[in-house]
Amino acid sequence: MIQTKSLEGTVVKAPTMRDEERMYSLLTQYFEGYERNNFAADLANKDGVVLLRDDEGEVQGFTTFQMLKATVQGQAVRGVFSGDTIVDKAYWGQSELAGVWSRHMLGVAQESNDSLYWFLICSGYKTYRFLPTFFKEYYPRHDAPTPELDQQILDTFAQQKFGAAYDKERGLVTFTHSSERLKPGVADVTEQKLVNPHIRFFNERNPEHLSGIELACLTRVSKENYHARALRMIGYID
Repeated sequence: MIQTKSLEGTVVKAPTMRDEERMYSLLTQYFEGYERNNFAADLANKDGVVLLRDDEGEVQGFTTFQMLKATVQGQAVRGVFSGDTIVDKAYWGQSELAGVWSRHMLGVAQESNDSLYWFLICSGYKTYRFLPTFFKEYYPRHDAPTPELDQQILDTFAQQKFGAAYDKERGLVTFTHSSERLKPGVADVTEQKLVNPHIRFFNERNPEHLSGIELACLTRVSKENYHARALRMIGYID
């Protein structure tokens, strides 16, 4: 039965052990190949977590994030890398995760004159679709080439985070140490979905995404780069 109640999100430095166990359990409902020790080690390297709780306080979704720094073309830039992310299917379609994450990161963006970029990797079209839904400019995209500066920032963060696992020529990240991937049926690309130009582009750029290969993406986190409707959706008040 589909839930109609809303979730409430909070940003925490680190989850409790009980919440961590629930996060892992939730993740393995939708992904294959995750090992508990690897999940814990990855979580320990993150700088924060957005937790979504139902009315009874149970975690029904989350996303982890890590802050990055780099210098590109003599310019200091900051990045926020999104790690493991999932929301229970009963709550798909709700905007609380995007709202809490966006409001928090827009606040972070205002803390410094250095630009803040969202660096993410996508093994499913649903994650990639966040970019055109919320942002005016993002890369790579189907209708415009990636500007040189943005490409250098993307490559810098990707190489900093993933090293040799990042294929600069194709813009893909391939993990050799694990087989973490979405389970069949979670985000399958059908012929009907390929009518959407964003999904078609994602599928063309990352044709082996069902094997867990990830497409590296980048967008600037700023009020000016959000669509006006997206700012209304997330309840952002300047």
